[in-house]
Amino acid sequence: MFWNIDVKEQEQDLMAVSHFLLSVFKFAADQPENVFLKEDWLAFAPENGAWFYRLYERDTENGKNMHRAVDRLFRMEHGQRERIWEAIKHDMEFMDKEAWENGRFSLESDQLSDAAQKILKDFFGYFYDVVFCTAHFHLKELSSPMYSRRELAKDYFKGKNKKIRRICPVCLNMISNGETDEEVEHYFPKSRYPCLCLHPYNLYFCCSACSSRLKGRKSPLKGKQRNIGSIFLPYLDTVKDQVQLEFENPGNKDSEVVSLLPVLEADPDTGEKIKEFDRLFSLEERWSGQLEEYYMSFYSRYQEKIKERSGKMSLEQLEEWMKEDIKRNEAMQSVRPGRYLEGEYMKWVMEKQLKAFYAELKSGCQCVAGDAGRDRN
Repeated sequence: MFWNIDVKEQEQDLMAVSHFLLSVFKFAADQPENVFLKEDWLAFAPENGAWFYRLYERDTENGKNMHRAVDRLFRMEHGQRERIWEAIKHDMEFMDKEAWENGRFSLESDQLSDAAQKILKDFFGYFYDVVFCTAHFHLKELSSPMYSRRELAKDYFKGKNKKIRRICPVCLNMISNGETDEEVEHYFPKSRYPCLCLHPYNLYFCCSACSSRLKGRKSPLKGKQRNIGSIFLPYLDTVKDQVQLEFENPGNKDSEVVSLLPVLEADPDTGEKIKEFDRLFSLEERWSGQLEEYYMSFYSRYQEKIKERSGKMSLEQLEEWMKEDIKRNEAMQSVRPGRYLEGEYMKWVMEKQLKAFYAELKSGCQCVAGDAGRDRN
């Protein structure tokens, strides 16, 4: 994400869930029969098999699609079942860069047949939408006997992620409480990559604007692109460390605009990664819309300082004040990431627009002084 997020607290449990669901497809790939046999399954999965089989044989409306998906899987030819298992297993290793070839890794599950993809959507969709979001997983490897979205949220905002409990890690805007209010987002959408819907490196919390309104079902892989090495990845990449903000006033707008550009030492493909990230979340447009508010905040702050000094302020004094504020802002960012954009914009104003900002402040003070003189008369 744009700000650093940590996967440590939730990785073990979600990986256990993903690997257990993968084991169903491994079992199907290993079986010569075209039917899901209870005895063979319980022998294959002695610790958690009974819990899964109870869900499978339940006659409930919201479980019918999963039951039918398992039956359709076993009716497939043995070779097809093997290919499905291999594709899921391959995709679940996307975060392991040792499995990449020359910096490239292409997801495979979305290239399966339509019938196979329908099975994945019905199977994994049930375990995400029904079991994870409205009930719970009951697997012996899990840290909690009943693991659901609630337990994920509690784990997620422990440790290093505690500082983003009230900040969206994508746009850095404030939210009230990430644990209860933010949405669980799938970087690779579950509509296209359902086998990754519970993968720890594909799930993160973000604000509703970044999740529902902007990204939605958009895939970070555009068009026919399949190499995930061509995009930023949650947990593996921190976008902030690879970009620099550039501010300018194009002349046809009321205020400045911001652009995300690669840092000088960035890899050659970083520019394209930034472009695709902004396609998902529209940070340049959204952040540009916040600059005028920041500018007016600066203006009011320094106007007050000038009044305290009876209207006396030199260019050097203004620069010193801004340097102090920038230093304080940078110190606060470690616990309040939302100050990042404001701090970078203040740097630009000081470095590129200091004389113009100073002149505007002085002009404002003179107007106020003139008004006060007229009031006295």
